[in-house]
Amino acid sequence: MPGSKILAPLIAIAAVMLVASVSLAAVLISGDGDDDGGSSNNAAVIATPTSKPTALPATPTVQSGIVIPEALRARFESLPEKLRTEILDQLDKGLLRVQQLEQLIRGYEQRNTGVRVGSVVEADADSLRLEVYTTGEDVEVAITADTVITRGPTRITPADLRNDEMVMVISRDNGATAFGIEALGVQAP
Repeated sequence: MPGSKILAPLIAIAAVMLVASVSLAAVLISGDGDDDGGSSNNAAVIATPTSKPTALPATPTVQSGIVIPEALRARFESLPEKLRTEILDQLDKGLLRVQQLEQLIRGYEQRNTGVRVGSVVEADADSLRLEVYTTGEDVEVAITADTVITRGPTRITPADLRNDEMVMVISRDNGATAFGIEALGVQAP
């Protein structure tokens, strides 16, 4: 079945994201933030389209036997290799239209780096390197004395993180520093 090997990790990621959302909400509601005790600076964000869809030119560019419109080519080439490969596969099978390709690219460009799910590549006292499941990117986040790392109900240290273990990393500074790492105790799918 096409896409079935992607379905299981996506379900796992969705479950983890739900847990992360609840955990993050609890942290924000409890006031355990980095504000100075003054008034709250939380704001609601409403997603609204910021630009019209790109007009597609009459002459597309062919890449790997797949038609990628010239207007999207540079943006497509800037995607991580793993994501490009999966998109090309979906285009090749006829499961993805050009309009959906543009939506995927826009979604990637506007992604939230505050919550990432991936597998541990390397961990030490100051940083964690992980491969993000959704994009295939190899990213590094800083670990500080304030970073809370847990596996289930148990608090652990960066040295306890295992290579290829699935983790969820939550940060407030656009993904640069982790304030929470949840080790899920399972190997990468």
